[in-house]
Amino acid sequence: MTTTRETDLGFAGCRHSNAGGRGAIALVAMGNTLRGDDGVAQFVCANLPCKVGQEVCRFDLGTYSNFLALCFAGHEIAIILDAVNTGQRIGSTTILDVSDPARDCSVPNIGSTHGFSLAHELQIASKMGCRPRKTILFGIEVSDTGWRQSLSNGLMAQVPELVDQLVAVINSLQSTGLQPKPGWA
Repeated sequence: MTTTRETDLGFAGCRHSNAGGRGAIALVAMGNTLRGDDGVAQFVCANLPCKVGQEVCRFDLGTYSNFLALCFAGHEIAIILDAVNTGQRIGSTTILDVSDPARDCSVPNIGSTHGFSLAHELQIASKMGCRPRKTILFGIEVSDTGWRQSLSNGLMAQVPELVDQLVAVINSLQSTGLQPKPGWA
């Protein structure tokens, strides 16, 4: 079988999965691209500048959250992009430091639009011994998750700003020795 982007979820392009690299970043996009705004993570990642895209290992899990621990393997830093629904303004972001396994029980309160438990996936990664030293949740507020393959107009207008915010988070994590930016939860 020929490996394609659709079947490897990004694993074929990862150079860190077998041997960790100092500062290696896993960028994990989650969401269902058939449900409107729920696919925002993949859309934002697809619009990253080429230079940034070459500095990170990008994984597009779609709705396959059970592969999260595999994405973490060999990476010191992970950024999980996902749609959230917390009642905030569409396109606003919630950036949470979810690095501490002792605090995983509070993670489900983030308002994920999926049926999976992010806390459970993080706990599994801890038990497997592949949890990055720093894990950031980059939640993007959505509103319309109806059946369609495009983002809502309101969220589409926010994409350039979301890309800029994500690049700033990546740059901050690379330049500060894994310390989160002041103000992150």
